[in-house]
Amino acid sequence: MFLLSLPAVNGTQKIAVEFLPDTIANNLNRTISVFSNDSTKNPFTIILTGNGVGTGVVVEESDAQASYTFPQNPVVFPDQANLNKWQNSSTGGSGGSTLLGYIYHLDGDASLPNKAAYVEYFPLIPVLDGGTAELDTFNVYARVPVGSSNSSPRAVYKVFPGAGGEVQIDTINQNNRGSDRVLLGRAAFLRSNTRDAHGSGAINGYIRLENDTALVSLYYKDSLINRARQDSFFIRADAIILQEVANPTGVEYEVLPNIPSTFSLSQNFPNPFNPTTKIQFGLPLAGKVQMTIYDILGREIRKLVNEQYDAGMYSVQWDGKNNLGKQVATGMYIYQIRAGQYVQTKKMLLVK
Repeated sequence: MFLLSLPAVNGTQKIAVEFLPDTIANNLNRTISVFSNDSTKNPFTIILTGNGVGTGVVVEESDAQASYTFPQNPVVFPDQANLNKWQNSSTGGSGGSTLLGYIYHLDGDASLPNKAAYVEYFPLIPVLDGGTAELDTFNVYARVPVGSSNSSPRAVYKVFPGAGGEVQIDTINQNNRGSDRVLLGRAAFLRSNTRDAHGSGAINGYIRLENDTALVSLYYKDSLINRARQDSFFIRADAIILQEVANPTGVEYEVLPNIPSTFSLSQNFPNPFNPTTKIQFGLPLAGKVQMTIYDILGREIRKLVNEQYDAGMYSVQWDGKNNLGKQVATGMYIYQIRAGQYVQTKKMLLVK
């Protein structure tokens, strides 16, 4: 938050400005121009500096009845007459509520192993201002109870990345946690302002929590008793948190020493390549940089770079995938950089 003081007819006009860039970077600069009816002093120019924290999405369990898929509609906890249904508790979770199910009583989808009951979380990830639908990389966290002694020791989370990427599976113990957040992994989701639906496939990406009773039984196989059966343990479906990470999917860049005196775009190396290659570029001034890869017909294949950069030398890596995360075919490709008035284009060859 910035407090600006500007000259006014009655002395001083104070303005509060909040500057929080959605790009993940430190010391990003933007300029505000303030115009008044005094044309001799227009504009007043103020430089703002801020640290971008990126964008995040919290998928709350309180939205579940409208947005997620359950084997049956949840009931209000505790409902002893409906132990085979998900139950909505008003306390103990993110946002003051959580969904829970009795591990050995839940009915589920017969197509899943052991008829495991499940919850599916369908996040809606907005397109960045001025952007289009594109894959972005997020750390995926699950909310879990802290210090619980009657939660599932084997809760199975499956992360289905956008554009049909490889499914990530993580099994966690929800019991006696010291922190209310568990990192499930890092995955690509599609920014598209839409969400997937049950049975639609992973277009934008979604997360599923499964109650696998066979894994819970296996966990207690060397114990005298299965506490999850004896004490009516719960599997808890609390919020899922997606937090954007700094580097886009399949793109890595490094800052090289020295600030160049002119703009430059180097030939990629190696060339030909399979499946990754690096492209170096130089910026004598800070500014917005776009680097786009096209096929030989001029169709956009990948928006590799689209963000603000400080002056310096940079090296960016392309993993040979398109905007949907699919590996592209062998052939000639064109890469183009735009930085202010500077535009440069070069060719590269992918050989498999």
